[in-house]
Formats: sequence, structure tokens, C-alpha cells
Amino acid sequence: KMQWRNDTRELAKAMLQWVLTNKFMRLFKDADLVHYDGAGMEFLGFAAAKAARKCGKPFLVQPSVHIGQWGHLPVDLEFFRLADGFLAHSEVENHYLKCVTDGRVPIHLVYNGIDDILEGNGERFRAKHQIQGRMVLYLGRKEEDKGYFLTRQAFQRIQLHMPDIQLVCAGPGEGLPSAEKILELSYITEQDKADALAACEFVCV
Repeated sequence: KMQWRNDTRELAKAMLQWVLTNKFMRLFKDADLVHYDGAGMEFLGFAAAKAARKCGKPFLVQPSVHIGQWGHLPVDLEFFRLADGFLAHSEVENHYLKCVTDGRVPIHLVYNGIDDILEGNGERFRAKHQIQGRMVLYLGRKEEDKGYFLTRQAFQRIQLHMPDIQLVCAGPGEGLPSAEKILELSYITEQDKADALAACEFVCV
């Protein structure tokens, strides 16, 4: 809780560095580089950056910025300036990180994609959930900024013109209840994800 209060934030950061830096150094001693996934508000990154610097290891940050929601606070920008490099997932994130670091830190752009390790069986998914006709799959957290509610609204309009179509929403979060032609699923296995992707005609991410 100390990290969320302006009057205790610097103390929280210093305490975590004091407790964790030496432990991280022991973990990093045989590494080629340190890959940190996160932004500045957890404060673990400050200790990890300090330990990497002491060990002489490159410090790569993967912030997964959601502009306006995650990775945009002053403490995040302070943390980003400690990085030796970034891993970005979109052109928007790439541009944002270039701006906040004045282009002085290399950025490696690696787009997100669908993991193609598992073979999907669409018929198995359709049989399991009794789905017939065309299927739209929403895959992601059930939150407004992920487009979940917009997808539900859009689907109601689509149903008027395509009565045989069905929507499947899979992902964590406080979603709306299932309705006619709308199936709500929470966490599903990686195999179920692969099956759902094989089963659908359209995917919304």
C-alpha cells in the first residue's frame, strides 16, 4: 500500500531495493541479460535494474503499456529510463517508448500473435458447447478497454441480419451473463483456446 501514497512512495522503493537487490544479484550472476516484464509501480523493477547494473548485465524491459491505464505514470517513466532496451508489441507502444526515452534506448518490436503450438479441433469445441452455424469468438479480458462490451453490443445488431450466428466470449473478468446465442466462458485451457480458434469464423481480440 505504501507505493500508492505520495508521502511513502520513495520509502517503499528504497526498502524494496534494500531487501531485494542482493537476492537478485545472486539470481542474475549466470544470466546473459535480465528481462523484466512490467512497469515502474511494482518497484520490483528498480531493484532488478540496480542488481543488473551491479552484475554488468543488460536490462531489457517489456512494459506492455496501456496508454492512460498502465505504464504512463511519472514513476513508470522514471523506471523506463533505467532500461538498456525495450521489447514492444505494437507500433503505438514503440512510438510511445521512443518519445518517453527521447529515442536513446533501442526498442525491439515483436508483434503479438496466436501461439500455434497446439493443433485446434473445432468440431470438438462445437460439440462440447453445442454450437451450430457461424461462430464469433471474443478472446481476452472482459473489460471495456479490451472491447468486450462493444463486441456484445455489436453482436446484437449482427444477430438481426444473421440469425444463425453465435458469439462465444472466453476470458477472465466480470462479464455479462450468457444470453440467447451468446456463450460466456471464463478461464479456458490452452487446448480449449486452440479448439475455439479452430471452430470460429471470426475472432475478436
